[in-house]
Amino acid sequence: MIAKTHESETRMNQMFEMKLCKKRYRAIVFGKLTLNQHDFSELSAEDPNDEFEGFGIIHACIGDKPSLTRYQIVSTSPCHHPMAKGFITTVDLWPVTGRTHQLRKHLQMIGHPIWGDLRYASYDKDERNRFKAKIDLNAPFHEYPHSRMCLWALEISFPHPVKPGETVQAMLEEPEFYQELRDFSISGWEKGADT
Repeated sequence: MIAKTHESETRMNQMFEMKLCKKRYRAIVFGKLTLNQHDFSELSAEDPNDEFEGFGIIHACIGDKPSLTRYQIVSTSPCHHPMAKGFITTVDLWPVTGRTHQLRKHLQMIGHPIWGDLRYASYDKDERNRFKAKIDLNAPFHEYPHSRMCLWALEISFPHPVKPGETVQAMLEEPEFYQELRDFSISGWEKGADT
């Protein structure tokens, strides 16, 4: 997002502080994620969003600050990669709070790290170094399936900064390599892929 005027920028910053900007991300995670209430925190986190009833919750402190993420499962796919334990899950995520690396940390905490997250997933040191060396965003995804972190900003909505009563909403489709990963997750490792 880019503000066109100083006034709009000031109002946008205020809206972020007041949690009026709603963001949705899509991730592909290792394992078969289910809708649960994952509460690791004794501190309460504010959640101004009533529309999330029936969604999964991850509530855990990050840096001693309450942090809350809502999620909904989009699909589950079989996967023969050893870290997947039989499945990968496509999941939509709504961060209620905005801590650094919140989504990545929360998914790692519940045992479902994001595919390609070389910092928080359970790749060993040799794998991390091998995958970092192979990063080529122009190469076909199946050649380097761990070279891209599967965390994508899909949608943002917020009150228009200068037109009261209007809402601005911007959306993107998930990237094509997500479907490539879902397709490859079954056949690639059955063929003994070393990735």
